[in-house]
Amino acid sequence: MTDQEPFSTRESKGMLSSRPITLLIVAIVACVVLANVWSAYRATNRIQSSPNWAGYVWPNAQPVQFVSANVTVPTLDCHSTANARSSAWVGVGGYGANSIWPFPQTGINMDCLHGKQVDFTWCSHSSFREDYVEPGDWIAESVYLKRGHWFCEVQDVTAGSDQVHELNYSYKGTVASSEWIVEDPTLNLKRKNLAKLANFRSVTFQNLKLGPGTLVLGTGNLHHEIQIEGSSGKVEAKPTWTGPELKVTFR
Repeated sequence: MTDQEPFSTRESKGMLSSRPITLLIVAIVACVVLANVWSAYRATNRIQSSPNWAGYVWPNAQPVQFVSANVTVPTLDCHSTANARSSAWVGVGGYGANSIWPFPQTGINMDCLHGKQVDFTWCSHSSFREDYVEPGDWIAESVYLKRGHWFCEVQDVTAGSDQVHELNYSYKGTVASSEWIVEDPTLNLKRKNLAKLANFRSVTFQNLKLGPGTLVLGTGNLHHEIQIEGSSGKVEAKPTWTGPELKVTFR
Protein backbone atom coordinates (compact mmCIF):
# COMPACT_ATOMS: atom_id res chain seq x y z
CA MET A 1 0.00 0.00 0.00
CA THR A 2 0.96 3.57 -0.30
CA ASP A 3 -0.19 5.96 2.30
CA GLN A 4 1.27 9.28 1.37
CA GLU A 5 2.42 12.13 3.47
CA PRO A 6 1.85 15.66 2.16
CA PHE A 7 3.21 16.32 -1.33
CA SER A 8 6.17 18.11 0.24
CA THR A 9 7.07 15.32 2.68
CA ARG A 10 6.20 11.86 1.34
CA GLU A 11 7.55 8.40 1.77
CA SER A 12 7.09 4.73 2.50
CA LYS A 13 8.18 2.31 5.18
CA GLY A 14 9.79 -1.04 4.52
CA MET A 15 12.26 -2.19 1.88
CA LEU A 16 13.28 -4.89 -0.52
CA SER A 17 16.41 -6.73 0.53
CA SER A 18 18.10 -10.13 0.24
CA ARG A 19 16.10 -11.65 3.12
CA PRO A 20 14.15 -14.88 2.62
CA ILE A 21 11.19 -14.56 0.28
CA THR A 22 8.56 -14.97 2.99
CA LEU A 23 10.01 -12.11 4.99
CA LEU A 24 10.28 -10.05 1.84
CA ILE A 25 6.62 -10.51 1.09
CA VAL A 26 5.78 -9.36 4.62
CA ALA A 27 8.12 -6.40 4.15
CA ILE A 28 6.43 -5.47 0.90
CA VAL A 29 3.01 -5.55 2.52
CA ALA A 30 4.32 -3.33 5.29
CA CYS A 31 6.10 -0.87 3.07
CA VAL A 32 3.17 -0.24 0.82
CA VAL A 33 1.49 1.28 3.85
CA LEU A 34 3.55 4.42 3.32
CA ALA A 35 4.83 5.83 0.06
CA ASN A 36 5.21 9.53 0.14
CA VAL A 37 6.53 12.46 -1.86
CA TRP A 38 9.07 14.00 0.45
CA SER A 39 10.62 16.86 -1.49
CA ALA A 40 9.05 19.94 -2.96
CA TYR A 41 8.15 19.88 -6.61
CA ARG A 42 9.61 22.30 -9.10
CA ALA A 43 8.30 23.52 -12.41
CA THR A 44 10.02 22.24 -15.56
CA ASN A 45 8.57 23.55 -18.81
CA ARG A 46 5.30 23.97 -16.92
CA ILE A 47 5.34 20.26 -15.99
CA GLN A 48 6.14 19.84 -12.31
CA SER A 49 8.92 17.46 -11.33
CA SER A 50 8.93 15.25 -8.25
CA PRO A 51 11.36 12.60 -7.02
CA ASN A 52 8.57 10.03 -6.86
CA TRP A 53 5.21 11.24 -8.24
CA ALA A 54 4.04 11.09 -11.86
CA GLY A 55 0.50 11.87 -12.94
CA TYR A 56 -2.10 14.59 -12.57
CA VAL A 57 -3.20 16.85 -9.72
CA TRP A 58 -6.24 19.13 -9.79
CA PRO A 59 -6.54 22.02 -7.32
CA ASN A 60 -10.27 22.27 -6.62
CA ALA A 61 -12.16 25.48 -5.92
CA GLN A 62 -14.66 23.51 -3.81
CA PRO A 63 -13.92 20.95 -1.06
CA VAL A 64 -13.45 17.59 -2.78
CA GLN A 65 -15.78 14.80 -1.67
CA PHE A 66 -15.12 12.15 -4.30
CA VAL A 67 -12.24 11.05 -6.56
CA SER A 68 -12.10 7.97 -8.77
CA ALA A 69 -10.53 6.31 -11.80
CA ASN A 70 -10.14 2.91 -13.45
CA VAL A 71 -6.72 1.30 -13.85
CA THR A 72 -5.64 -1.95 -15.51
CA VAL A 73 -2.86 -3.74 -13.60
CA PRO A 74 0.17 -3.61 -15.92
CA THR A 75 2.62 -6.42 -16.61
CA LEU A 76 5.91 -5.30 -15.11
CA ASP A 77 9.31 -5.85 -16.65
CA CYS A 78 10.80 -7.62 -13.65
CA HIS A 79 13.80 -8.76 -15.66
CA SER A 80 15.13 -5.21 -15.85
CA THR A 81 13.98 -4.29 -12.30
CA ALA A 82 14.14 -7.54 -10.32
CA ASN A 83 13.57 -5.96 -6.89
CA ALA A 84 11.62 -2.75 -7.24
CA ARG A 85 8.33 -1.09 -6.38
CA SER A 86 5.60 1.13 -7.78
CA SER A 87 1.99 2.06 -7.04
CA ALA A 88 -0.95 3.64 -8.84
CA TRP A 89 -3.56 5.43 -6.76
CA VAL A 90 -6.23 8.12 -6.49
CA GLY A 91 -6.39 10.49 -3.54
CA VAL A 92 -7.62 13.70 -1.94
CA GLY A 93 -5.54 16.37 -0.21
CA GLY A 94 -2.05 15.06 -0.84
CA TYR A 95 -0.91 18.03 -2.89
CA GLY A 96 0.27 21.47 -1.80
CA ALA A 97 1.78 23.25 1.14
CA ASN A 98 -1.27 22.66 3.37
CA SER A 99 -1.42 18.89 2.88
CA ILE A 100 -0.86 16.52 5.78
CA TRP A 101 -0.27 12.80 5.98
CA PRO A 102 -2.05 10.43 6.04
CA PHE A 103 -4.72 11.56 3.59
CA PRO A 104 -7.54 9.64 1.85
CA GLN A 105 -6.16 7.52 -0.98
CA THR A 106 -6.48 4.05 -2.43
CA GLY A 107 -4.88 2.06 -5.20
CA ILE A 108 -2.71 -0.86 -6.24
CA ASN A 109 0.89 -1.76 -5.52
CA MET A 110 2.86 -3.25 -8.39
CA ASP A 111 6.15 -4.70 -7.15
CA CYS A 112 8.95 -6.92 -8.44
CA LEU A 113 10.32 -9.44 -5.93
CA HIS A 114 13.31 -11.48 -7.06
CA GLY A 115 12.15 -11.08 -10.63
CA LYS A 116 8.52 -12.02 -9.92
CA GLN A 117 5.58 -9.63 -10.03
CA VAL A 118 3.46 -9.11 -6.90
CA ASP A 119 0.30 -6.93 -7.06
CA PHE A 120 -2.28 -6.05 -4.45
CA THR A 121 -4.73 -3.28 -3.59
CA TRP A 122 -4.72 -1.12 -0.48
CA CYS A 123 -6.47 1.69 1.35
CA SER A 124 -5.07 4.74 3.10
CA HIS A 125 -2.99 4.07 6.22
CA SER A 126 -3.69 0.30 6.18
CA SER A 127 -7.44 0.79 6.48
CA PHE A 128 -7.66 -2.44 4.48
CA ARG A 129 -5.50 -4.81 2.50
CA GLU A 130 -7.05 -6.61 -0.43
CA ASP A 131 -6.17 -10.04 -1.76
CA TYR A 132 -3.55 -10.12 -4.46
CA VAL A 133 -4.62 -9.06 -7.93
CA GLU A 134 -3.23 -10.11 -11.29
CA PRO A 135 -1.77 -8.33 -14.32
CA GLY A 136 -4.59 -7.48 -16.69
CA ASP A 137 -7.19 -7.07 -13.92
CA TRP A 138 -9.36 -3.99 -14.34
CA ILE A 139 -9.45 -2.08 -11.05
CA ALA A 140 -11.92 0.68 -10.10
CA GLU A 141 -10.44 2.94 -7.40
CA SER A 142 -12.31 5.60 -5.43
CA VAL A 143 -12.21 7.60 -2.20
CA TYR A 144 -15.29 9.46 -1.02
CA LEU A 145 -16.86 11.33 1.88
CA LYS A 146 -20.12 9.96 3.28
CA ARG A 147 -21.94 11.38 6.32
CA GLY A 148 -18.74 13.05 7.52
CA HIS A 149 -16.53 9.95 7.14
CA TRP A 150 -14.00 9.06 4.44
CA PHE A 151 -14.18 5.70 2.67
CA CYS A 152 -12.00 3.77 0.25
CA GLU A 153 -13.44 1.45 -2.38
CA VAL A 154 -11.46 -0.85 -4.63
CA GLN A 155 -13.23 -3.12 -7.09
CA ASP A 156 -11.42 -5.82 -9.03
CA VAL A 157 -13.95 -5.82 -11.82
CA THR A 158 -12.19 -8.70 -13.58
CA ALA A 159 -12.26 -10.98 -10.53
CA GLY A 160 -15.64 -9.74 -9.29
CA SER A 161 -14.41 -8.61 -5.87
CA ASP A 162 -15.22 -5.37 -4.04
CA GLN A 163 -13.73 -3.83 -0.89
CA VAL A 164 -15.35 -0.84 0.86
CA HIS A 165 -13.91 0.38 4.15
CA GLU A 166 -14.05 3.50 6.28
CA LEU A 167 -10.65 5.00 7.00
CA ASN A 168 -9.32 3.80 10.34
CA TYR A 169 -8.30 7.33 11.33
CA SER A 170 -9.98 10.73 11.41
CA TYR A 171 -8.81 12.90 8.53
CA LYS A 172 -8.81 16.64 9.29
CA GLY A 173 -6.55 17.85 6.51
CA THR A 174 -7.15 19.81 3.33
CA VAL A 175 -9.61 18.62 0.69
CA ALA A 176 -8.56 21.22 -1.88
CA SER A 177 -6.92 18.87 -4.37
CA SER A 178 -7.45 15.60 -6.22
CA GLU A 179 -4.66 13.29 -7.40
CA TRP A 180 -4.19 10.48 -9.93
CA ILE A 181 -0.64 9.27 -9.37
CA VAL A 182 1.91 6.58 -10.19
CA GLU A 183 4.45 6.61 -7.39
CA ASP A 184 7.92 5.39 -6.59
CA PRO A 185 7.52 4.53 -2.89
CA THR A 186 10.02 5.73 -0.31
CA LEU A 187 11.72 3.14 1.85
CA ASN A 188 12.45 5.11 5.00
CA LEU A 189 10.46 8.02 6.41
CA LYS A 190 13.39 9.65 8.19
CA ARG A 191 16.09 9.05 5.61
CA LYS A 192 13.78 9.69 2.68
CA ASN A 193 15.49 7.20 0.39
CA LEU A 194 13.43 5.95 -2.53
CA ALA A 195 12.88 2.40 -3.67
CA LYS A 196 14.09 1.36 -7.08
CA LEU A 197 11.22 2.20 -9.39
CA ALA A 198 9.70 -0.91 -10.96
CA ASN A 199 9.49 -0.88 -14.73
CA PHE A 200 5.70 -0.72 -15.01
CA ARG A 201 5.94 0.05 -18.74
CA SER A 202 2.79 2.18 -18.67
CA VAL A 203 -0.27 2.73 -16.49
CA THR A 204 -3.44 4.30 -17.91
CA PHE A 205 -6.04 6.04 -15.75
CA GLN A 206 -9.49 5.95 -17.36
CA ASN A 207 -12.77 7.58 -16.35
CA LEU A 208 -11.12 10.17 -14.11
CA LYS A 209 -13.78 11.80 -11.97
CA LEU A 210 -14.16 14.09 -8.99
CA GLY A 211 -16.98 15.77 -7.18
CA PRO A 212 -18.08 18.42 -6.76
CA GLY A 213 -16.61 20.64 -9.43
CA THR A 214 -15.37 20.28 -12.98
CA LEU A 215 -12.22 18.39 -13.88
CA VAL A 216 -10.42 19.61 -17.00
CA LEU A 217 -8.53 16.77 -18.69
CA GLY A 218 -6.06 16.53 -21.54
CA THR A 219 -3.31 18.61 -23.05
CA GLY A 220 -3.14 22.30 -22.29
CA ASN A 221 -3.12 21.72 -18.53
CA LEU A 222 0.56 20.91 -18.20
CA HIS A 223 0.99 22.89 -14.99
CA HIS A 224 -1.18 20.23 -13.29
CA GLU A 225 0.98 17.38 -14.53
CA ILE A 226 3.85 15.83 -12.57
CA GLN A 227 6.77 13.75 -13.79
CA ILE A 228 9.26 11.69 -11.79
CA GLU A 229 12.74 13.12 -12.14
CA GLY A 230 15.71 11.32 -10.60
CA SER A 231 18.57 12.92 -8.73
CA SER A 232 20.62 12.95 -11.95
CA GLY A 233 17.92 14.96 -13.71
CA LYS A 234 16.73 12.02 -15.81
CA VAL A 235 12.95 11.76 -16.25
CA GLU A 236 11.91 8.31 -15.02
CA ALA A 237 8.13 8.45 -15.54
CA LYS A 238 6.09 10.93 -17.53
CA PRO A 239 2.35 11.60 -18.02
CA THR A 240 0.71 12.03 -21.42
CA TRP A 241 -2.90 12.22 -22.61
CA THR A 242 -4.88 10.34 -25.22
CA GLY A 243 -8.17 12.19 -25.21
CA PRO A 244 -9.56 11.89 -21.67
CA GLU A 245 -7.19 9.07 -20.67
CA LEU A 246 -4.10 9.78 -18.58
CA LYS A 247 -1.14 7.55 -19.40
CA VAL A 248 1.98 7.43 -17.24
CA THR A 249 4.96 5.85 -19.00
CA PHE A 250 8.12 4.42 -17.46
CA ARG A 251 11.22 5.89 -19.08
